[in-house]
Amino acid sequence: MPKQALESLTESMFYLLMALTQGERCGTEITAFAAEITAGRVKIGPATLYTLLGKFEKEGLIAETSVLGFCPRRPAGKGA
Repeated sequence: MPKQALESLTESMFYLLMALTQGERCGTEITAFAAEITAGRVKIGPATLYTLLGKFEKEGLIAETSVLGFCPRRPAGKGA
């Protein structure tokens, strides 16, 4: 049986979502948050970051709020 998307929560997923509970953030702010809160133990690379952002957006967990080279994201349903 194939593994379902988002079936289990990885550390990268957890810290990415945790970063967005603080408000809108772009990719570099998300990765900096994860590194800061874990004292550098968790480093989210760009491929992981944007893969996860795409999956979370597809599942309706987050929404992109801007597309002008700086793309803050927010939890879905938290205003526009």
